[in-house]
Amino acid sequence: GKTANALSTSLKIPLSSVYKKLSELENLTLIEIEKYSVSDNGRRFKVYRSRINKAEIVIKKPEPTLWLSAN
Repeated sequence: GKTANALSTSLKIPLSSVYKKLSELENLTLIEIEKYSVSDNGRRFKVYRSRINKAEIVIKKPEPTLWLSAN
């Protein structure tokens, strides 16, 4: 799992964008909160984890197909 701050740093995108996407992914149940951690200064933060192990997209007519494998 990773924190929002770790994702922001590794992906080089603003933290506010990360929180927005995490919220959307959480609403779609594609990610989950793995645990809550506490920093040295007492601040709580969430550690997020993907619920998807594998995704496969097949693009054929008439419509594309998406398969998701759970962790």
